Amino acid sequence: MSEYLRLTNNLLVSLGGIPSPEIFELKTSGNSDAPPPEMMDLKPGNRKFEPTEFVFFQGALARAYIIGHIPREDAPSLPILYAIVTSGVLARNNGQMQPFFAPIIREVVLVPDGVDGSDEIVDAHIESGLDIERYPISDSYLGICDSAATRIMDILADVKESVFLTYAELIGDEDHMILVDGSLRPSEDILKYGNWIGIYNNPELTPIEEEASLGLGEDEVGAPFKIGANGNGYFWHLRMYSDIRKGPSWGIIKIENSLVNTDDMESKITVISSGILAERYPIHPHSEKENWRLYPLITARVFLNIQTTDENSILRFF
Repeated sequence: MSEYLRLTNNLLVSLGGIPSPEIFELKTSGNSDAPPPEMMDLKPGNRKFEPTEFVFFQGALARAYIIGHIPREDAPSLPILYAIVTSGVLARNNGQMQPFFAPIIREVVLVPDGVDGSDEIVDAHIESGLDIERYPISDSYLGICDSAATRIMDILADVKESVFLTYAELIGDEDHMILVDGSLRPSEDILKYGNWIGIYNNPELTPIEEEASLGLGEDEVGAPFKIGANGNGYFWHLRMYSDIRKGPSWGIIKIENSLVNTDDMESKITVISSGILAERYPIHPHSEKENWRLYPLITARVFLNIQTTDENSILRFF
């Protein structure tokens, strides 16, 4: 890690940048250098520890830092960023949440596009071992930061898709559904699998979605909406908790899945939604010690968090 950050710092200086380390808005915390685990050997467990339809859970994590800026005359300075992007699958195996295979972790340096004389410098640092991505710039600093954040989230979507396809190859069938933290950016490659379920917590709703979900009570499921024009992708809303006073989307999750538009669509939505609702309740309601098992997507995030270097070490380097 220190060698990678040293090369990143060299890139910053070579591009005429000035160190100004800060946590970017994609921040999250963590503090472990634990090595990634080997793929686990999944064994059927006691079903009392696996009470829902779900055994597999895919987490995702993106942490980003501004390491410095390239100053410009009469224009906003351009940030250079370092990001850690990772995703992996956990399996609930006989009551234990364990990694199904080693997660994918990408360390990426993001540099602005169109900086004079930067191409040769960037190419040389790529040859030195840096994973460098470009992001487009705009007229305002806020727009520049939004552009960089969008690029990071695109990279995260690519990593999540790679992890899911690895999972699908290992499983080889659709007997096991998998809950995914966020969207898998539906594509033809993904939509041919009916066993992935993307979850958004407290999503931003379009006016049409807001109107459709306003009347949902606790544990109620909304009508499905088509994702795009092609494939079998659909999404629907599920209200996990009811308190409309906290906002129209409070307590709502958005669920994505590949559905075939037949009579069994409604039954599949019911199975998926009821399984998700069951995940919010404790398996051991009287044991705080065991409750970490109860929120598998959060557990997946925590697991990914401890696979990456803590932010204090990164900021201290710059």
